[in-house]
Amino acid sequence: MMWPDLAPYRMAALAVALLAAAGAGAAVNGWRLQAVFNRERLQAATESLHQAENSYRIYAENVDRAHAAAASAQRAGQSLDAGFAKLTQEYRRYALFHPLPADCQPDAERLRYLQTLADRANRAARGEPAD
Repeated sequence: MMWPDLAPYRMAALAVALLAAAGAGAAVNGWRLQAVFNRERLQAATESLHQAENSYRIYAENVDRAHAAAASAQRAGQSLDAGFAKLTQEYRRYALFHPLPADCQPDAERLRYLQTLADRANRAARGEPAD
């Protein structure tokens, strides 16, 4: 038995082999490029995550500072309220025992006392200690 002559098909077989090798090479190169692309995406996502974590940390610090400032302002407001109530009571007591003259013109002593009260109120508003 004799084998048929395959010489005419050698070129076609060689072409098919070369096409298969080129296809396999392209597939492997595609996988390699896909891996590079995925690494770059992972790196970009990691950088974005670090930026988000840093932004969140800064935000949390600012929120803490705002809460501390609000608490301080609330304490200062309560202190002012107490000081204002005390000054109002003191003024009313003074006005009760030192009424205005009939012609409604305050005397020098009353003006000095009112100025003293105004100065104390201004110091309290600035947060300075009272006398």
